[in-house]
Amino acid sequence: MLRCDGATLKTLLIRAYGVQIYQIDGPAWIGTAEYDVMAKLQPDAKADRIPAMVQALLTERFEVKLHKESRLVTGYELQVGKGGSRLQEVDVSKLPVVEAGARPMTTKFSEMPAGASTTVPGMDGSRTVLGNWRMARLATKLTAWLGRPVTDSTGLAGAYSIQLISNRRTSTPRTVAA
Repeated sequence: MLRCDGATLKTLLIRAYGVQIYQIDGPAWIGTAEYDVMAKLQPDAKADRIPAMVQALLTERFEVKLHKESRLVTGYELQVGKGGSRLQEVDVSKLPVVEAGARPMTTKFSEMPAGASTTVPGMDGSRTVLGNWRMARLATKLTAWLGRPVTDSTGLAGAYSIQLISNRRTSTPRTVAA
């Protein structure tokens, strides 16, 4: 069974086609109108076939018609500053292990599994996202948050304690600190 409650068409397209939000263009309603989608999968359906099934569902039920085009988009690149990295590297072998899909229930870096994150809401409408991430994971998180591509050119291989602070009014990070 596939179930999506309150999903926008844009979210469904992202899941079905494995693309980023900035790669989808269309009328404004595809990012605001919400739908509840329930689909019964074939009993022998393999996980790698689900995106194709969702694509077929979108074509049939939403009459989705896609075309691909190349566009130049503004993006960002993560780089190490001239003075070197000031990020705090963490020893991933000493971090707790959490089962796939489980969410950590802590805001302490020392208890945060590698790759996991937690969000702490602020009184001023901001939110702080905490995690012990590799730079590729940070680039992915920033890409989703900013709606533009972010590439990792740091050459940093370890996991680092990262704190992102976002102002809810702008939905963009204003501080990246370690």
